[in-house]
Formats: sequence, structure tokens, C-alpha cells
Amino acid sequence: MDEGLVSSSQSLTSLKKGSLIFYRIGRLIRTLSDLRPVQTWYLLWYRLANKFSKTIDRNQSPKTKHTNSINWSSEKRKPSLILDEHHTFPQIANYSFLGKGRFDFLKISHNFKHTNHIDWNYSGHGKLWTYNLNYFEFLRQKDITLEDGIELIEDWINKSHKLKDAWEPYPTSVRIVHWLCFYAEARLEVPAHVYHSLYHQYKNLSKKIEYHLQANHLLENAIALTLGSYFFNETKMWKKATHLLKTELKKQYRPEGAHYELSTMYHIILLWRQLDLYAFIVAENTRMPEQNSLVIELKSAISNQLRWLDYITDSAGQYPHFNDSTYGIAPMTHDIFSYATTLKINWERADLNNNGRFKVQTSAGSYIATLNECSFAYIHRIWNNSNLYIDVGSIEPKHQPGHAHADNLNFCLFNNGKRIIVDPGISTYEVGTRRTRERSTYMHNTVSVDGQNSSEIWSSFRCGKKAKTKVIECSEAKIIAQHNGYKHLHRRSFSIKNESLTITDKYPGSADLCIHFHPRIEPLVVNEKVYLDTFELSFDKAEPLRIEEYDYALGYNKCTPAKKVVITFTDSITTNIRGV
Repeated sequence: MDEGLVSSSQSLTSLKKGSLIFYRIGRLIRTLSDLRPVQTWYLLWYRLANKFSKTIDRNQSPKTKHTNSINWSSEKRKPSLILDEHHTFPQIANYSFLGKGRFDFLKISHNFKHTNHIDWNYSGHGKLWTYNLNYFEFLRQKDITLEDGIELIEDWINKSHKLKDAWEPYPTSVRIVHWLCFYAEARLEVPAHVYHSLYHQYKNLSKKIEYHLQANHLLENAIALTLGSYFFNETKMWKKATHLLKTELKKQYRPEGAHYELSTMYHIILLWRQLDLYAFIVAENTRMPEQNSLVIELKSAISNQLRWLDYITDSAGQYPHFNDSTYGIAPMTHDIFSYATTLKINWERADLNNNGRFKVQTSAGSYIATLNECSFAYIHRIWNNSNLYIDVGSIEPKHQPGHAHADNLNFCLFNNGKRIIVDPGISTYEVGTRRTRERSTYMHNTVSVDGQNSSEIWSSFRCGKKAKTKVIECSEAKIIAQHNGYKHLHRRSFSIKNESLTITDKYPGSADLCIHFHPRIEPLVVNEKVYLDTFELSFDKAEPLRIEEYDYALGYNKCTPAKKVVITFTDSITTNIRGV
């Protein structure tokens, strides 16, 4: 485990061996202190269950009387909303199945030579790669043939008794949805042996719901179990699954519609899965208890999430990569909006909402939206169709901060659909130097003090002490916020006037201001001013600025060199950004 750049209070490299041990113990306590009781209970229970409990009999048959509870080849059961001749499910972002045993996940290709030679346990490229192999998301590719899809499913079933990671709850949840979508779109009856395999996966999932992890994992479990219980016509599990789904939808989404892990990438992935579930349960006549109430609640939740996505997405379909987010994983935003439109789910633009939780003030063709819940603040169309995104969120959720970064008061700037000032994004989930660096404060557009992180990130998904951001002022043309991640408060203000953006940072002592540029931009420094495309950056301090190189993530396992400006300042610094 890389220990660099993880302390929010003291550099680990300066600690002696004894002190380092005590620090690590304290960090672990700080990390565990925010866990919910249910997480602690299930962490202990699953460790015991994995060791002592018997697995579900793989030959167990569904108790339903029907060979197949939904026959997609039947004209009476053909869903009318999503399976007409003009519509297909949204396509995945990348083509990951390349033909007979060849796959490309996370920018890493592997050739198993032939379908029947696929090692579904293959771990040579890391666990996330193995997960992706077992998601079966490639069944949603536009160019995959029916024969290839069936052959891949058959091969997985034949080898399923030897698989390991594939049976973990998260890949199981994702795979159940994709298998059912594949047969539904193909308008094929699910064969008996596939039906029995799905049932076994569904029953195993029901015994390993990820209460210990919570967050997007638990919501994925709830979606898969709701769809599974609907497909297998199991009323008891339907009631349990829908209760869990409704509960998590209320817990995991903020009033303005943003998912509480504050990663737009995961927001889109979860939204996609909810659209799939909605498409299934509204396609048939009511046959489950309270099905209509679930449809109403799910539609409302989806509409709210679409409103947020519409709000955070620019005219080119782009969004800032705050927290864990990168290219090529989530579907394109226009595919999500198209899918929702096909399902007749409507949403109003966020700038029409003035209910006190999602405030909007308009002036001279521009608007500022601020969120009382402190997800993000986003200023749209400052000048020349420029979008400014400001992250005024804290580390959230406290009980599961695995996808959070030490980036309090981070910001991004887009112009005419082009990224200018960017969040570097992520390229790995593997424990190590790169993952630690990509979550660090120094890799975001904010202020770093003595190489420390504003929050105590460590390992791959851990966080001990968590910085809290507080919004001090929010008016039509000004936002002031501060966080407590260092010895003293870091306060930052954003103000807009006369087509100019002014950012003022205050910290009592010495600190580094970092601003990262998109790889296509080559900053030009003239008399301590930085010129990039149609923008000019100037600073009110005499300290010399320096241009450094960093790795910009183009997706998992793929980075490209880019430039950033770093200025060491004392007490305060003002940055002026204006169009030229």
C-alpha cells in the first residue's frame, strides 16, 4: 500500500516506526468510526458466513410452477414500450467484446483465442477487469450477434461451478440485468437451463446483499433483486426487494436529484439500470403487489435524476469528473436522455426549480444554481458560452467515502463544449501510488498545504478524517465557501463581474495553488500571465508561477501528459480568469 500523500495532519515520511504504528491505528479508528451499525454487523456476519455457511445448491429449482414466467416470444407478453422495431436499449460506451474470445476492458485487451477457452476467473489484469468480464455488459453492444451472445452465456453457465469473483454480489447484480435485457431485446424465450442459472444467481444474491458496503452496490443489489423477483414471480422477495429499492432511492439521492456519492459517472450508471428496471415493470399488466406504486415512485426518482444530469451536462454532453469519474465507463448522456424519452419519462430543467433546495437566480442571460445540501454549485454561461463547475461538497457519504477525493473547493471550466480547466479524473482502482495520487488534493484545482491532503484518503477506497465544506455566502454573482481540512481554514470565493471570473484563496501560512489544463492546451506564460486558447489567467502575487506536467486520465489504465500551473503563496492569492 502506498503511504505517500495520505495524511491530512502530518507527513507520514516524518514519522518514526513507533509513531507510524500509532498513526495507522488512529487512522483505522477514524475510518471505522463513521460506519453505520448495519455495516459493522454485516461485515462481521459475512466474514463468518463465508467461512462456515453452506452455499446454495446449484441444482435448486425455482418454486414457481412455470417453466418460464416471462416468455418474450409471446405476442401477449412482448413489452410495448422498449421492444418495438424502432428501439434498442442504450449501447455501452465502448465495444468490449471483439469476437471469439477477445475482450477489451479498461483499455486492456486480452485474447482467450476462442469462446470455449475463456477463463472467467482470469485475474491477470486486476479484479476490476475480471468484474467487467463477468458483468456481461458486452451483450448490450450494437454489433454483437445473437449467436455470439448465446454462446458466451452458455460458456459461462458451463463453467459457473468453478467461478469465484463472478459470484460476488455486485457482478451478479449487473449480470442478471444484462442477461434479461439481452433475451428481452432478442424477443426470445429464456431457455430452461439459462432460466435455472439465472434463478441460482438471483437466490445467491438474495443471501449476500451488500449491507456492509451500502451506496451504489446496495442499490444495484436492490435493482437486480426487484427485477429477478418480478421475472420469477416471487411475491415474498418482490416485497423485500421493492422495500429495499424504495428505501435506498430515498437515502441515496439528494433533493436536487444528485446521487450522494457525488460522482456523475456513477449517477449515470445507476440511472441506466433504473431505466432498465422501469422498462420491464411497466411493460406488462400488473401482476405483483403494489406494482403501480413502485412504478410511480421509480418514475419520479428517475425524473429527478434526469433533471440533475441535464443540469450538470453541457451542450456537448460533457460533465466534470469530480470524485471517481472517467471516460468510457458510463453510457453517453444523450443515450440516457433518449432512453428516458422513449419510456415517456419527462423532466423539467433544473433552472426552473425555485423550491428553496435548488435555488436559481438569473441575470443578464446567466444563472447561478446553488444547492443547500452542498452537492455542487454550478455557474452556467459566464461568458462566451462558458460553464463553470464548482464542487462545494464535503466527503460524502461519510459511511462510504470510497469514491470520494480530497478535493474540497475544486472547480472546472468548459468553453463552447471544450474542456479548459479540468479535473484529472481516474485511471485505476488498484491500490498503489497512482490511485493515491489521483485522489490527492495536489491533483485537483484547489489549495494544497505542505503536500498534505484535505481529507485523510488511504488505500484504494478508504478515508479517515474527512474535511467538511461550509458555504458562507451565495448570491447571484458570488460564492464563498471554506473547509476545515487543514490546521487552519481554507476559504475560497468565486465572483463574476464584467465577463471576468475572480477566485480568491485565503489560508494563513504557506500553500500551493494548483490549476490543471486539458491535454490539448499548451499554456503560454508571458510576464507571469498564463494564456490558454481564449482565456487569460493572471495572479495578484509576485511569487513566480511554475508549469508542471501531470497525467490526465483518458480512461482506466490510459493517461496522457498534460500541464498544470502551480503557485506557492502566503496568506492569500487572487486568480483572475477572463476571455480574450
